[in-house]
Amino acid sequence: MDPQEKIRLRAVAADAVHFALPYNGLPVLREISIQNTGPSPLEGVCLRVECGSALTQTYQTTIDILPGQRAVLRNIPLSFNMDFLAGITEKQTGRLCITAESGTGETLAEEAFPLCFLPYSRCLWEKKEDVGLPPELLAAFVTPRSPAVEAVLVRASVWMDTWTKNASLNGYQGQSPVRARQQAAAVYTAIQEMGLELLPAREGESGTELRLCGDIIGQRAGNVLELTLLYVSCLEALGLNPLIIFKGEHAFAGVWLEDSTFPELLGNNCALLSQCFSAGKLTLADCAALASRKAIRFEGAEQIAALELSNTQNGRILDLRRARLNHIRPLPAPVRGADGRLLAEDEKEAVSYPPPAPLTAAAKRLVWERELLELGTGNPLLNLLSAQSLPILASSLETLEGILSAGAELSLLSRPAEWRTPWTGYDLETFHRLGVYEGFVTAELSSLRLYSALPEPEMAPAARSLLELSRLSAEESGGDALFLALGLLRWYESGVSEQPRYAPLLLLPVRLAAGNGSVFSLAMRDDQPQLNQALLEMLRQDFGLTVSLPDSLAGSGGQILSPFLSALRQAIAGQSRWDLLEGAVLGIFPHSRFALWNDLRQRRDSLPESPAAANLLTGGTNWTSSATAAGSVSGVSLLPLEMDPFQLAAIRAAQEGKSFALCTPPGTGRTGTVAAIAANALAQGKTVLLSAEKNCVLCDLEEALEQLGLGPFCLSLHSQSPQRAGIIRQLKEAARTAFSSSVSPVPAAEGFRGDQLRTLEEELNGKLEGIRRIQPCGLTLYEIIGRYEQSASAGDAIRFGREEAARIGEGTLERQEQMVRRLVEAASAVDHPYRHPLQGVNRSQYTQQLRDQLPEVMDEFREAGRDALDARRRIADLFGRSFRDLPEDWEWFAQAAGCLARWEGIPEIWAKSSSLDNLLEAADRLTAHGERTLQIKEELLEQWNPSFLAQDGFTLEADWKELSGKWTLSRHLGRKKMLKYLSVFCREEPDPEELERHLARLADYQKEQLAALAALAGFGEHADLLYQGEHTDWSAYIAQAERTRKTALDLEAVAGGRELRLRFASSPEAVETARDFSAAWQRFRQAAEKLDRLLELSPPEPEDWMARQLSHCDTLQEGIGQLREWTLWKGVCREALHVGLGPVVKAYEGGIFHREVLPCYRKGVYLALARLAMEAEGLEDFSSGRPEEKLARLARLRERQRELDRGEILRRLRERIPARPGEIFQGELEILQAAPEDGRGVDIRQLLEGLPHLLPLLCPCVITSPVLAARYLGKERSFDLTILADASGIPSSRAFGVLARGRQSILTGDPGQTPSPDPFRSALPWNVPPKEGNSENALSSCIALGMPELPLLRCSGIHESLAAFLNRRFYHNSLYTLPPPGRRSRVHLVRTAGAFDPLRQWNQTEAQAVVDELLRRFRDPELRKQSIGVAAFTGSQRWLIEDLFARALLQSREKGLAEWASGDPEPLWFKTPENLQGEKRDVILLSVGFDGKDLCFGPLDREDGWKQLNTAISCGREEMVVFSSAAPEQIDLSRTFSQGAEALRDFLLYAQGQALPQPPKSPWGFSRSGENGLKDSICKILQKSGVSFRLGIGESLCRVDIAVVDPQDSDRYLAGILLDGPGCPGEPPLWREAGVLPALERTGWNIIRMRSIDWLEDSRRETDRLLAELNRLKKQSRQPSTSAPAPEKSPSDKPPVKAEGAEPYRAAELAEQPLTPEEYLSPGHTDILLAKIQKVMETESPVSEGLLTKRVLQSCGIPKGNSRIRTRNAALFRELGLQILPQEGGKILWLPGQDPEKYQGFRISREEAHRREAKDLPQQEAANAVCAVLASGPMDKAELLPVAARLMGYQRLGVQVLSAMERGVAWAKMAGRITINKADVVSLPVNPNESKEPDTE
Repeated sequence: MDPQEKIRLRAVAADAVHFALPYNGLPVLREISIQNTGPSPLEGVCLRVECGSALTQTYQTTIDILPGQRAVLRNIPLSFNMDFLAGITEKQTGRLCITAESGTGETLAEEAFPLCFLPYSRCLWEKKEDVGLPPELLAAFVTPRSPAVEAVLVRASVWMDTWTKNASLNGYQGQSPVRARQQAAAVYTAIQEMGLELLPAREGESGTELRLCGDIIGQRAGNVLELTLLYVSCLEALGLNPLIIFKGEHAFAGVWLEDSTFPELLGNNCALLSQCFSAGKLTLADCAALASRKAIRFEGAEQIAALELSNTQNGRILDLRRARLNHIRPLPAPVRGADGRLLAEDEKEAVSYPPPAPLTAAAKRLVWERELLELGTGNPLLNLLSAQSLPILASSLETLEGILSAGAELSLLSRPAEWRTPWTGYDLETFHRLGVYEGFVTAELSSLRLYSALPEPEMAPAARSLLELSRLSAEESGGDALFLALGLLRWYESGVSEQPRYAPLLLLPVRLAAGNGSVFSLAMRDDQPQLNQALLEMLRQDFGLTVSLPDSLAGSGGQILSPFLSALRQAIAGQSRWDLLEGAVLGIFPHSRFALWNDLRQRRDSLPESPAAANLLTGGTNWTSSATAAGSVSGVSLLPLEMDPFQLAAIRAAQEGKSFALCTPPGTGRTGTVAAIAANALAQGKTVLLSAEKNCVLCDLEEALEQLGLGPFCLSLHSQSPQRAGIIRQLKEAARTAFSSSVSPVPAAEGFRGDQLRTLEEELNGKLEGIRRIQPCGLTLYEIIGRYEQSASAGDAIRFGREEAARIGEGTLERQEQMVRRLVEAASAVDHPYRHPLQGVNRSQYTQQLRDQLPEVMDEFREAGRDALDARRRIADLFGRSFRDLPEDWEWFAQAAGCLARWEGIPEIWAKSSSLDNLLEAADRLTAHGERTLQIKEELLEQWNPSFLAQDGFTLEADWKELSGKWTLSRHLGRKKMLKYLSVFCREEPDPEELERHLARLADYQKEQLAALAALAGFGEHADLLYQGEHTDWSAYIAQAERTRKTALDLEAVAGGRELRLRFASSPEAVETARDFSAAWQRFRQAAEKLDRLLELSPPEPEDWMARQLSHCDTLQEGIGQLREWTLWKGVCREALHVGLGPVVKAYEGGIFHREVLPCYRKGVYLALARLAMEAEGLEDFSSGRPEEKLARLARLRERQRELDRGEILRRLRERIPARPGEIFQGELEILQAAPEDGRGVDIRQLLEGLPHLLPLLCPCVITSPVLAARYLGKERSFDLTILADASGIPSSRAFGVLARGRQSILTGDPGQTPSPDPFRSALPWNVPPKEGNSENALSSCIALGMPELPLLRCSGIHESLAAFLNRRFYHNSLYTLPPPGRRSRVHLVRTAGAFDPLRQWNQTEAQAVVDELLRRFRDPELRKQSIGVAAFTGSQRWLIEDLFARALLQSREKGLAEWASGDPEPLWFKTPENLQGEKRDVILLSVGFDGKDLCFGPLDREDGWKQLNTAISCGREEMVVFSSAAPEQIDLSRTFSQGAEALRDFLLYAQGQALPQPPKSPWGFSRSGENGLKDSICKILQKSGVSFRLGIGESLCRVDIAVVDPQDSDRYLAGILLDGPGCPGEPPLWREAGVLPALERTGWNIIRMRSIDWLEDSRRETDRLLAELNRLKKQSRQPSTSAPAPEKSPSDKPPVKAEGAEPYRAAELAEQPLTPEEYLSPGHTDILLAKIQKVMETESPVSEGLLTKRVLQSCGIPKGNSRIRTRNAALFRELGLQILPQEGGKILWLPGQDPEKYQGFRISREEAHRREAKDLPQQEAANAVCAVLASGPMDKAELLPVAARLMGYQRLGVQVLSAMERGVAWAKMAGRITINKADVVSLPVNPNESKEPDTE
């Protein structure tokens, strides 16, 4: 590998590209594998696929890849240019280029792959291993709509008319195999008469060249394959289902004579093909004979093909009908539409037709009815099939009916070998004609011996096959389909049909059991005989024949065969060739389907109330439900079991009355969820119907409800053979229990709910949510602490305050960090800002003008500074006071000098005056009079001359006023005289009217003059300095006075008094000195301002203020060369301050090193954010062990709450039962009591309908299958809630009846699992193709109609080794799996050298390897404890493995092998994936069978074949061993399009050890920044301590953060370290602590919880705690395990524990006495069972109910119990008076004389034969062992549990063992025998008599 290579690309592409590939949606590029070979994750890698003009657009996607991981893209959707492909006329070559680029555009990898483009009209067909097209694509070259085909069909029609007088080519419409064959022959003849020439195959570069039909006919020649394609194209065109069979270089055709198909598109089962040919299901034709010169007829072509088939073992079969169902369309003829696009064949005619309308409700009912009843020849009720039946010899059918109805058991034997019969073994026409052997058969029947018509070699396999099919039908549908058919009807489909059909008449339900050798036993089941209702309905619908049944048939007591035969014979009297045959056939008949059909038919006139049923029927989307009306819904669910959040959501949705689909992938707890939903519904007073088709699913549900104590309230109608007697006993027992006064009441539990538990849950959830809640900064507290931890080693130079942290919003941190980096970059450009020459310069913009002006300004600044210093000296000398070089002194002297300099020009008297205020007041008065004088003067001079002002204004005013008082003439004359006098002074003629006013103003003028002169006199001798008489400048006078006043005040304010003024204001020298200083100061200030404007300088330090500035100026001169860089630095600083980075800038300027800035910033900011978040979330006290204490308390409270909830459910159910039955109940009780115990003559449906009030009261929950629900529950019987489990495997038609019975419906299932096959057709090797309208499974149909979906995603029931592949491959990484505490994969690949036998469809070498593995596991004492299931993909392989194991059982002398294989409760089984839904075993052995040589993988090649693999893997809990003869490398994806084959290849690679590829978009690989901070710190500590560890253990989002490797075993983990990281989506934070963590511990993890808050507070303390715990675990790991029961020593080296009161555990030995389940339930065996129970109790009491039942059932030869057996046992326990005490997980039985409170002993399990499982351990016994351990001293609880367990003999400390010990501790504490302090140290009470402390929890 190139060392520079970052990515390794691999691709799987088709070798050749033909138009047919993209036209059919088949991928050309199957897979691209991208592996990251570098050490770093690659995020956002762009993957691009190009192929020149062949693609209309480039394919492009982005992926993320972790280091060392591999991502895989599958089936890449390339957009091919279809016009380009259609226009190719000759083979062309091209290149497929794949390029991977990084997000920056860097090319990481590039690969090119050659592609061959084939011409449209021809293609290269693959030849063995060479390149070409995959074989299934050959179906595209079958072109039924080619014009050439139409011409052939015209001639074929002529031949049909010649032969049959009917020219129609109607395919299968005639329902006659003969006519289908005739049509095939007519087509053959029509082609043959064209005289085609047989050409040799044209070999191209890599295979055979093929042409289309038009070219073949146009050129009148073709090779064998081309002629075959022409022939099958014609067959498909007329509606038949053709086949193409390949044999090496040869090919021939086949055609189904009935409307059937093979299950797979491409198969290799030539034996099955031969079987179908022999059975007349299909015919063959060798197409080379079409061009033979000998004119071989069709019959000859058939014979040639049959001979070819008989010699074929490794051929391949292509089923054209299956290809069409898999969406492989025929190639279109080169015809283009109006838009120029190439049209598909179906588009040419359908392009103008509207889409088909959806089916109406009536039409859908009809479709479902036909689907259920299946009135076709594929139904064995209408057409007996040899594969499902065994002919029986009977001389009298009535006698046989009578003997079986009487309850006799018959021995079934094979036909005697010495018989010479005229008929073959399976000849339905003649086998009942016994001839000379009739007497023998009659006599033997009277001796209860019955004979088959088959000889021993044929009879035994056939009987075993029926046994298997009987078991399968019971398991898959809930009802046994094994019947003895009495009487047969021979009938024909039409008057011209030649093939007779045989239908059974009367069906007797029987039970078949294997005996010794080929002897079997046959007896009638506890059920009623059934008429063949499917036959009666077929006669009515298809032939208009109505069978009039006599009234006697309505009863169920007597024999009904004879009257039925008479009525039927009368009905068919007019039918030619029809007849009744008196034969008997034992077979599998789907008669229970009639119950479903009848149930659907009865609902024809009404729409069901259930939303699910109504929507399925009508296609509606209304999912509202009225189910809530049945019971009040409280806000809180009762949780009797531990539920994860997804399960809880389902429970609450069900409680709210919602109908929904519950998707349940494997291992997600479906059973527990359904049980909890049902329990809640029952508690609400609702009635519940639980239904599923598979019996194992119903058994699991019943067992889950039984464990909740709800068994007495459930009616089970789901056993493999529901018997009337058992149902009646169950109902009677329920009635006795319900109305019994001895039933102890259950106390109410409501008072406890909503109190401590809810408060604690809310508190813890709030605290934990606070750690994960995103804070305003955009990070969670955990991420903040993680980021802090990444820089925790940095210094504390940068600290952020609370307010600064509070201002950090989302996105701020990113901006701040970018800014810090810019700061470092800018600071580095100036070397460092600390003590930089330009320090103090704050300018942030640099210009050339700045650079040019700065030198001159700096010179000016320095000169001004020196002048200021010189002036400073003089002014200081003048003032005679100290002048410090401080800014305040400079400011004071500047102010004082400025004020003193302003005294220049001020009168000396003012300067010297000690009473300056008086002088200034006088000046104010003078100024006032002077201003008024000036004002009046200006007013008068507007009209008068200046000389007017010199006149005596007072006299003139008085004279004018005096004249006003004289008489008129005198006044007139006097005024005239005065006017004449004054006119000399007036500029114009004086106005007499205004004169008086002017004279008054003149008097005022002169008055103000006199006042001013009076004020002036106060100034003394210096008055003339200011006053110039009339020429005085009063404004200057005013300004001077004001300036004097202000100057004086300013100087006094600065100097603090008048001293400076009095001393210096009158001195010109002093004033000059002050003026000089002030001027120098102003010049300095101006120069400083200029410099500051240029550089924006920081204020200087006060010390040596002026000197420092001048020095700084000189320093600036030195750094002026870095001015550009410095301004950039200051600009970045300004931006940094804007985004809140003041502490960073301050620290930088304080001298922090460049390299420390970013770490110190991170540490400071994240520490502040962490403290702020902790304060906001209230987490300051959530540390130092408090979470663990509260979580431990929560676990105790929850466990107690679950117990109370279980009791509350029982209390509510019992509360509804009245103490005494009322009148209504009494009447129904009498009906129930009147029913006979043995059920004989009782119709269960009528009985249940007679209990309409009592049944919902006694058994509000009914558990049954859809078939039995339809059979036993009338359509009026409705339920509040219906739960249909595994609905993904049940068609809508079969689910409808169950859903219609519920007002609320819940469907559970997994769409990714293989749907269960039709149990009644499972023996058929071929399939009837689906018709239009056939129902899909109920789950998918409801989801498609919009039914709300809820998923269960917590996968804890499957080991992660198995679940990981399922999750990654099939569930899109949506599941949350639990990682195991070890690296060893539990999926192993065992390669075998076997070969797949296509004839027998098995691989014997592989089968033997599986059997060898079974025996190996049995011989290993530890492996033997695991339950095992064997799965195989083909029924033949499964049968072979089972047969080989059965032989091993017979040949083996190893003791216990048979018991181990049939062990309880999970016996060994052998199944195919179709029958695995719901099945679970610890270990699965999977036999692949196929060897991969021809790329045929049987069921895996089906359209959903991958589901088979999914189902097979998901049924294992712990381990899977895969046996395969095919290597994964053999599965070449370029040669097959099978998704199943692709999934198998990936699984084989995984089992081989290859790591799973990560998803292209990793949901967990790329963590947010900060998530790994704490993890990295812990990893460094572990590395430093020499501890080996691995990160991110787990294959889903549920992961262990750090796994510490066990030094003793590198494949095992010593401990797992969990941090506060993000949990799984959809789960509350508390679930990780209280759910996931305990679950991990239960899987074996030692979990160490490291909390981020604790680490933030004291990382050293947490480090010491972590290392101490690891050291403790290391010591514990090094201690060798011994087989001795002695416990380990405690850390304080206490002496070994003495097992006082201990004794060995002994199992009771019971004599074997085989009983059938029916005998076990019958009253006749009560004494035997009581004796067995009593012996077990005397030997083993106290003993668990499960263990006691197991002992008794094993002695009776019954492998497993059911609900009726448990009900039977409960009655036996009461009869013996046993005490029954419930405890978690079951019940414990005590003898009547034993006192559980005083029981002091405990028993040690040493020997394997006498060992108990931990679940069977009484809690009192465990408590006694705990007290025995504590007798040597107190002990930590975590150490106490394993010590006590080992004392009791349990060396393997699994979850069950530790849980049992935990129950013992809890019981001992409740009984007051031990005490537990807050530190979880357990001890015996100091005072033995001290009372128990009240439990506040």
